Amino acid sequence: MVKRRYRRLATEYHIASLASFVTATLPLVILFGGSATAQPISFFLYAMSGPLLATTVSHNLGRTALQKNLPPRMSKRLALALIAYSLLGTFAFALVRPMDRRYLVPTLLSSLITILPASKDFLWALRGPSSRLRTIDVLVADLRDDLTNGVKATARSMLHFNNASNAGYLAAAFFVFAALLLKLADIISMFASHGLQTPDIAFAIASEVTTYAKLTLFSAVVFTLKDAADEKRMKGMVFIQMNLVSSFIFGVISAYRMEKGQLLLPVGAALSSLFTGINGLRSVVLKKND
Repeated sequence: MVKRRYRRLATEYHIASLASFVTATLPLVILFGGSATAQPISFFLYAMSGPLLATTVSHNLGRTALQKNLPPRMSKRLALALIAYSLLGTFAFALVRPMDRRYLVPTLLSSLITILPASKDFLWALRGPSSRLRTIDVLVADLRDDLTNGVKATARSMLHFNNASNAGYLAAAFFVFAALLLKLADIISMFASHGLQTPDIAFAIASEVTTYAKLTLFSAVVFTLKDAADEKRMKGMVFIQMNLVSSFIFGVISAYRMEKGQLLLPVGAALSSLFTGINGLRSVVLKKND
C-alpha cells in the first residue's frame, strides 16, 4: 500500500514537472514567434527561469519518492518551497484584473497541478503516508516543531563551512537570500504606496510576487546544495542537475540585471553562475569516472 502511494506521488510529480516545463517554454515561443521583439532575450530567459526551476525540483522529488535518494530534511525543504512557489503564483494570478489574467493562466495551472504532490510529500514526510488522519491541533503542532527544527538546522548549516566549495555555496545562498529580502521589501513598499489602485499597478505587483516566488524556490535549492556540499553528496544526479540549473538561473539574473544598468548584482550573480556551473560539470566527470 505504501509503495503504491509513493508510485502515485512520483507520477503526480512528473505530471507537475511536465506542466512547469510547458510553462517554461512559453516565453521562448513568444520570443521566436516574433510577437514581442522589443524586449531583450534576457527578459524571456528570466521569465522562463522560474518554471524551469520548478520543473527540475518536481522531477527530482518525483525520483526521490521512488528511489529515496534525498535525505528527508532536504526533500521536505524542497517540497515546502515548491508549495510556497505554487501558492505565490496563484496569489499573483488573483491580483490582476480578469482581462490581464490570460498572461498568467499557464502559471496558475502549473501551480495548481504542483500543489497537490508537494503538499502530499511534505505531509507524508511529517507524519508518514500510512498514518491515520490527525486532529488539526496535532498536525499544527507537528508542523510548528518541524519548521522550527528546520530553521535551526538551516541556520547552523549557513554558519558552517570548512572548504572553498562550502564557502562558495554559502556565498551563493546569502546572495539569493539577500535578493529575496530586497524583493519582499519592494513588494511591501509598492503595496504601501499604491495599493491596487490601478490595473497597471496590480499587474506590476503580481509580476514582483512571481519573481519573489521564484527566489523562494531558488533559495531552497541553493541551501540544499550547501547541505550536499557539507555531506560530500555532490556526485548524485539530483545535485548535478540542481548545480547546472542554478548556474543557468544565476547567469540569466546577471544578464537581465545588467540590461537594467545595474553592476554589483550582475557581478555577484555571474560569479555564482560560474561557481555552480563548474561544480556541476566537475561532478559529472567524477560520476563518469566512478
